[in-house]
Amino acid sequence: SFAAAAFFPALVLGVFWKRASKWGAVLGMVAGLGITVYYMVVNQAWLRGIFGVTQPVDLWFGILPISAGVFGVPLGVAAARWKDRWPDNLVRAIAIVAALFGPMPGSVAMEDPGYPDARNAFLIAGNRVLPVPVVEAGLQVDNLPPQTKLVYTTPSYQFPTSVTLTQDRRHALLDRAEAGGFVILEDEYEAELRNPDRLPALRALDRNERVIHVGSFSKTLSPGLRLGFMVAHPDIIREARAIRVVQFRHVPTVVQEAAAIFIAKGYFDSHLRALDAELGARREAMRTAVARHLPEFQIGPSRGGTALWLQGPAGFDVARFKHALLEHGVIVDSGEVFYQDGIAHGCLRLAFAAVPADRIAEGVAEMARALQG
Repeated sequence: SFAAAAFFPALVLGVFWKRASKWGAVLGMVAGLGITVYYMVVNQAWLRGIFGVTQPVDLWFGILPISAGVFGVPLGVAAARWKDRWPDNLVRAIAIVAALFGPMPGSVAMEDPGYPDARNAFLIAGNRVLPVPVVEAGLQVDNLPPQTKLVYTTPSYQFPTSVTLTQDRRHALLDRAEAGGFVILEDEYEAELRNPDRLPALRALDRNERVIHVGSFSKTLSPGLRLGFMVAHPDIIREARAIRVVQFRHVPTVVQEAAAIFIAKGYFDSHLRALDAELGARREAMRTAVARHLPEFQIGPSRGGTALWLQGPAGFDVARFKHALLEHGVIVDSGEVFYQDGIAHGCLRLAFAAVPADRIAEGVAEMARALQG
């Protein structure tokens, strides 16, 4: 047990917090939110930290209002005890889970194409990673390899295709986990974003404590915060935090305090509404531009998320196209980084989270010119 050797508790995984005199301005530019609101929230948290009047904190679990229930509620993830929750950084949470399962026999089954950082985390920790195909309905549950010990999945917006795992497949995956005795790592990196096809999280459907649920504020609030969360059985939380304290100690409580204030005052909900509207406009602009300028490309079926997954025509040379795009000032993610075999399979991922809606058509038009040249 990792926990048996831990003398100090773990709190949350790392948050990058840049020192600056104008906190509101820095965070406002990073997150694209109102500077006044950010200045007020962060300044309040900072002053509380200086004068020792922060909210109740337990070094094992973080700011109690955060741990008690602000995470995961929209997807129905409600822990009966606040100790089932743990403020966390998403990528580091995956790495810690990978470390927990590394010494165990069996394989990690992972979506293919899938999130390369997660795959690398599992491999570095000594896990054997086996690919499982993804189709329009999500992970092909029937193709899970024998002797699976853990399944990694991104059900709401599969990374990178952005397809949604159907309700039937969610139940099938949970049934397979119970029958096969394996654990599911549910990565909901964009779950708070609006999804017309939104379904309950696997953790919300889980009746047998087979699901570890992790999420993040990186897509919805600010990538610079590096703040997310984990919801799991208390035994898993205990083991995970024991690894955490040895590696990273804890994040400054002022960061958690600022997040707690921002959520408690309702700013996060109003921000999400504005964010959903803006991302919806960018998504529609991207779809329209691709249909107009790149009609030979097939757009993936997703209706949400922050990127489009494109399938090129037969014989499409992704590497050559990507190199040509750089000369036109356009950067895309090509498929080889997502597939475990290192082959692009004619696929591209176009992200639009950082691109204004009125600039998207221009960028896609440049892609068309690069393709013709």
